[in-house]
Order: sequence, then C-alpha cells, then structure tokens
Amino acid sequence: MTLPSLASRPTSAELDDLRAIARTLPLEDKIALLTGQDMWCLRAIDSIGLREVAFSDGPVGVRGLGLIEGATSILFPSPSAISATWDRDLAF
Repeated sequence: MTLPSLASRPTSAELDDLRAIARTLPLEDKIALLTGQDMWCLRAIDSIGLREVAFSDGPVGVRGLGLIEGATSILFPSPSAISATWDRDLAF
C-alpha cells in the first residue's frame, strides 16, 4: 500500500485510503509520526511510501535544517523589528 499523491485538499476517497493505510501501521510507526526523526524532520516510512518530510519554523522565512550553519532559502526581516522603527517606507 502506498500513499496517494495529495497536491490539493484530499477527496473523501483519498481520506478513506489514508485511514486504511494508518490502520496497517504498527504502533511504533504511528508513534514515530508523532515524535519525528529529529528536531526538523518527520521519519520516512518506506512500507507506505512516505518520504522524509522537513519542516520549518518562524514568521520570517525558512532558515534551513541547521541551527547555525546550513543552506537557507529565504529570510525576511522580522515584522516586529520593522514595526519598531515606525518607518512606513521601510516596512513597504
């Protein structure tokens, strides 16, 4: 059994498929989905075709997977720091 491709909101049939897949997972795999692989990634589960999923945080953009070093894709100025300047031109 493999996961359906969900490029948009899942249909009721796709949700049924996902529920059926979830019922086949051993308890250890279900717990792994709740706890993750590490601080930023969800563990892959090959038996159902789930690839590792990386998450990000923060309101100012994606900073990559490293805490200090690492490839980043985009970072925006902090909205609270910009608003503290009271400079409308800087904000827009």
